[in-house]
Amino acid sequence: MLSCGGRIAQQAAAGARVIVITLCAGDPPDGPLSDFAQELHDRWELPRSAAELRRAEDRAALSLLGAQALHLPLPDSIYRRARPAEGGAPLYASEEAIFGPLHPLEWWLNLDWSAQLREFGPLRPDTEVNVPLGIGGHVDHQLVWRMADDWVGAQAGVSYYEDYPYAEDQALVQQWVEGRGWAALWVWLSEAELERKAQAVACYRSQLSTFWPDEAAMRVALRAQAAAVADRPGLAERLWYNPASRSLGNT
Repeated sequence: MLSCGGRIAQQAAAGARVIVITLCAGDPPDGPLSDFAQELHDRWELPRSAAELRRAEDRAALSLLGAQALHLPLPDSIYRRARPAEGGAPLYASEEAIFGPLHPLEWWLNLDWSAQLREFGPLRPDTEVNVPLGIGGHVDHQLVWRMADDWVGAQAGVSYYEDYPYAEDQALVQQWVEGRGWAALWVWLSEAELERKAQAVACYRSQLSTFWPDEAAMRVALRAQAAAVADRPGLAERLWYNPASRSLGNT
């Protein structure tokens, strides 16, 4: 929503069926939370059922934009543990860990969940699939990137959205795409579309404090980012794609 809520709003308004798949939407496993996960819950002032609350927020935001939510049962990185046969220890027990490489014990997830995504059947050739670019290096974004690439394959093209708020660092964005031969796609937003995006973001009440002191600050930040990514005066979101695999035009 933070990265491409405007794109979602535009596509839904044009009559397209828009489905937002949240891979890491599952409940924490039974048993106590890790020290790190409990620290985050305390900081966010959230109960153990945080995942349930955030699924409800997601449904509310997407309903406002006319899109559908699909929540898969993989837990967020802060809840994931090694399998019992491997000791059951938390895989990501610190802030540094969730912005580092995927844990070696977690590579099996790529195959397991990619196979489940393929159960949805073949994609239409004109299907647009947007996945995180991976800026910031969050392990869940890395995982989604890998799975989406494996799932989509040659069925359809993939566009990569700039992970906001990590993408506030425009130098980091350019470094991320440099040398890939990708092209930029600007999604131009009207004032009304930016407002709808802000309203949808505001539905994630349990998460706003992670990034901003209040809703007003969130709106200021979204507008500043929309102006910063534009290559001409106006408000936009920016996606990236490989011209060799897909032909997309600016909107």
